[in-house]
Amino acid sequence: MDPDSNQPLNSLDVTPLRKPRTPLETFKKVGIPIIAALLSLATIIIVAVLIKVILDKYYFLCGQPLHVIPRRQVCDGQQDCASGEDEQVCVKTFSDGSPVAVRLSRDRSTLQVLDSATQSWASACFDNFTEALAKIACRQMGYDSSKPTFRAVEIGPDQDLDVVGITENGQELQVQNLSGPCLSGSLVSLHCLACGESLKAPRVVGGETASVDSWPWQVSIQYNKQHVCGGSILDPHWILTAAHCFRKHHDVSTWKVRAGSNKLGNFPSLPVASIFVIELNTTYPKEKDIALVKLQFPLTFSDTVRPICLPFSDEELTPATPLWVIGWGFTEQDGGKMSDTLLQASVQVIDHTQCNAEDAYQGDVTEQMLCAGILEGGVDTCQGDSGGPLMYHSDQWQVVGIVSWGHGCGGPSTPGVYTKVTAYLNWIYSVRKAARGSAEGGETNEAPPQLRAPQLLQDRTGGPGNTETAEGGGDSRQVGSPCQVPEQSELHRPNSGDPQTGPWRLGFSGRRARTLPPTLSFVGEGKGVQRVPPREGSEISPRRRAALSAPGFSPAQSLSGGACRRHVVSAHAAVSIR
Repeated sequence: MDPDSNQPLNSLDVTPLRKPRTPLETFKKVGIPIIAALLSLATIIIVAVLIKVILDKYYFLCGQPLHVIPRRQVCDGQQDCASGEDEQVCVKTFSDGSPVAVRLSRDRSTLQVLDSATQSWASACFDNFTEALAKIACRQMGYDSSKPTFRAVEIGPDQDLDVVGITENGQELQVQNLSGPCLSGSLVSLHCLACGESLKAPRVVGGETASVDSWPWQVSIQYNKQHVCGGSILDPHWILTAAHCFRKHHDVSTWKVRAGSNKLGNFPSLPVASIFVIELNTTYPKEKDIALVKLQFPLTFSDTVRPICLPFSDEELTPATPLWVIGWGFTEQDGGKMSDTLLQASVQVIDHTQCNAEDAYQGDVTEQMLCAGILEGGVDTCQGDSGGPLMYHSDQWQVVGIVSWGHGCGGPSTPGVYTKVTAYLNWIYSVRKAARGSAEGGETNEAPPQLRAPQLLQDRTGGPGNTETAEGGGDSRQVGSPCQVPEQSELHRPNSGDPQTGPWRLGFSGRRARTLPPTLSFVGEGKGVQRVPPREGSEISPRRRAALSAPGFSPAQSLSGGACRRHVVSAHAAVSIR
């Protein structure tokens, strides 16, 4: 020890030693705050999700400026968002236009082409037919078919159509001019999509439980997670169903599609991108009860998710032909409940005369409808089965009918009434083709021709003809905007002649920059929509006029979409301001 140190010889270091923490103490000091923070974060997330769910269910979010409006104001025919997006997410009407110039026959799925010169159908000769021509034919029918299958089949003794050579003009097939004899003696048998195949061969009153792998094309169409209608998978993007399913709820974002299960329990569902109908009508019975639902994301095919075939254009079903129906509808007319499990039943075609008898439907069943069931009663579709398929099996399963309407469920003399799918094949082809063309983009898009605004909007504005026409000048211009549109626009027909033919030119000036469109759309009767973007020499800017032309487009007499603010309408043309 240092002799100079003042520390006593007997002094000791009495600093207490720190005891190590036990695991429990460590958990209390560190773990509990972490868990509390995580629980708080989880609570915040759950509350945020619940708030979003509630907002999505009862309110619609508008942008620029950001605010919400009640859901009941969406798709009501009146613009409530500044940019009109509340009227852009609605069920769209799509009129049946000019014939799609290709079709398939039940004679071995042979290809037929419309001869534009004679307006008669002809069978395609196999001579010089290529995969490129097969792809064009499938695209004309609305299939996104990258690998169609085709083969030669011998011309049969019952061939009653001319057999012609086929060529292409742009993106459509046409009959070859001065076509010689069909040297191969064969027709083109074409398949655009593998369909109508199930692993098992085999709202349904008197029905029995169905397996999903027997009917892998059946889907549940749900509004706010509640089953409303059935539907049929046509391809990865499209579902076929009934128009009356959407007569009350026009907001597309509230609809979902569930595929791959025969149960109505919790199961993943897919959001809907678009819904197309021919018309929205609440009167029954009625024709045109058909709708196409386009999904936001394509389906992945499996043993339980597969497409059903569309019928051939000349498919005819005779009385007593056996058919099948499936659905989740009510199992009893009165006091029953929705079935949790998919049901199936065998029915048969019933003659129109019997179906329209005095003790049945008294003439309400038209040629665009099918009657099917059992006249004695006991087997029928019911509420909740609407939109589902009426199916016929030949080589593959075909959807020949769509569950539409009826008196009661399973009663005698009043069988189910179905939309006849063959009557609307051209419409189905046209919608899918137009939507595919629009999705591919480009300067000219084949958006749905004769696309009309919701009927409520047309009723409120007095229809699309709110215009005046200048005497002798051939001009038609807007007189007073139906929705106080801040744009001004005039339509000029620069050449004399028939006022229903082009070319037409749009002169446009905007009052505010935000009203100026990135494109101008000319709506042609039966010709789709031609979108014309601003070009050099046709600059569209605030307070500056621009003149763009759409040669060859006949002006349509309908609105072109759903947003009132974004449309300027004249007597002879509709111009969509996008």
